[in-house]
Amino acid sequence: MKNLKAKLEIGIECALGEGPLWHPTQQKLYWVDIEQGQIYSYDPIQKNISVTRTYKPVSALVPVNDKILLIALRGEMAQFNTETKKIETLTQMESHLPENRCNDGKCDLNGRFWIGTMGTRTLFQQGSLYRITADLSISKVLDQLTIANGLDWSPDGRTMYFIDSFERTVRVYDFEAGSGKLSNGRTILKIGPEESPDGLCVDSEGMLWIAFWGGGRIGRYHPVTCEHLAHIAIPALNVTSCTFGGKDLTTLFITTARTGLSSSELMKYPRSGSLFSCKTGVKGLPANFFNLSNNHLSK
Repeated sequence: MKNLKAKLEIGIECALGEGPLWHPTQQKLYWVDIEQGQIYSYDPIQKNISVTRTYKPVSALVPVNDKILLIALRGEMAQFNTETKKIETLTQMESHLPENRCNDGKCDLNGRFWIGTMGTRTLFQQGSLYRITADLSISKVLDQLTIANGLDWSPDGRTMYFIDSFERTVRVYDFEAGSGKLSNGRTILKIGPEESPDGLCVDSEGMLWIAFWGGGRIGRYHPVTCEHLAHIAIPALNVTSCTFGGKDLTTLFITTARTGLSSSELMKYPRSGSLFSCKTGVKGLPANFFNLSNNHLSK
């Protein structure tokens, strides 16, 4: 196993930093603070950072074009103009479940947005995984989930990986690109009780990079053999997610959280909530754009 070194990229205090996205055309990193309802934008070259308040929990974002992001808010999907900072609601999400909120989400190679939900009080099997298409049609794909979390696809788009943090499992599904259907679901990785898998991303070699809540680490795993290939120790107990970015997509950006930590834990991990980075020597995959219909797109 290879040990890699993380560095502090930005010392901030996100309550629940999550959902990192490297925008392929803007060459900027975006991420969110779910509990504070904030969207962060960061230029790692200029070291410029900006923050936009959403006034409700925001959990995931994906690019639509050079300036518009699709964002998952509690109870809705919206578009966010990164130039004007304007947020416009596109469609409601689980309006019949007011105790729920959106969690992790990404786009597949065909431009469909996949988003998981969960109970705000972590209600057992209250969450689901949905697939949203260009016309904003919403289809439930998986149900009876508790903490629908990290997801991504293999480089060829034929396999989808998915985490339910409550179950401490990493699942794999055969993925039919044309229809977006899942089949042959099975567990490939089961984590012990001391930590939970959270967000994940896949690199260009098809390996999994997994963030561990309660584990203070990122791990790189082989999706077939489950061999632990690389380890990144993070000076924050609750590591939430990661994504590849930078000009050559070899820098792993890592989000963390402060929520739920005791005063003694915060003294031990004072950088909790900060953004970290690591030069991996491995290239990641560019983020997929959401194929939003022009009928719904802001002019």
